[in-house]
Parts: sequence; structure tokens; C-alpha cells
Amino acid sequence: MAALLTNNTVFLVLYGHTPKNFTIVKLMSSLEKAYEYIAYQEKHMYLDKNPDCKMLEINSQKEIDDHNAKNLELGVCYIKKGYMKYDLDKSHISSYIIVPREIE
Repeated sequence: MAALLTNNTVFLVLYGHTPKNFTIVKLMSSLEKAYEYIAYQEKHMYLDKNPDCKMLEINSQKEIDDHNAKNLELGVCYIKKGYMKYDLDKSHISSYIIVPREIE
């Protein structure tokens, strides 16, 4: 028998093809698993560079812009609400994002 979720939140791993076009890649039972999946993908996507990743909990565009301007780490964005309103097309921001969803 499959394990049951202890709460009603799942975490979608989305891949941004363009600024407003996302595909659901994975559905995960925890934020940590979603982040680990993305970090693994980013480290193995390109053979010539292996970026260090950092989880960013995003509440404003300023947080994305500040991270992009000051960090060499690749930011993995966890966006609780309104992910379509953000400009994620930045050099130090992953094309993958994490979005929570409630299920019934």
C-alpha cells in the first residue's frame, strides 16, 4: 500500500520553457524532496558547469533581483502564490520552480 500524505499539501516542480509557459515535471510529497530533485537536475544538466543551488522563498520580485545581482549560486524559487507574475528569466535563477498546492 502506498504511503498517505500527512497533510493536504503537495509540491509541484515546474519547468519554465518561457517566462509564462510552465510544464509540470514532478509532484512531490515534501518541499525538501522537490528541492533535492531540482538541485540534482541542475547539477547534472550541464557537464561543463555544476552550479551550487540555494532555495529561495519568494514573496516579491525584489528578492529575485537581489539574489541575481549578489549571488553566484543558482536560486531555486519556492513561490507560494502568484508565480506567473514574477520575472524568473535571470542568470542566477533556475528554470525550475516549486509551487505548493492543496489537494482534497
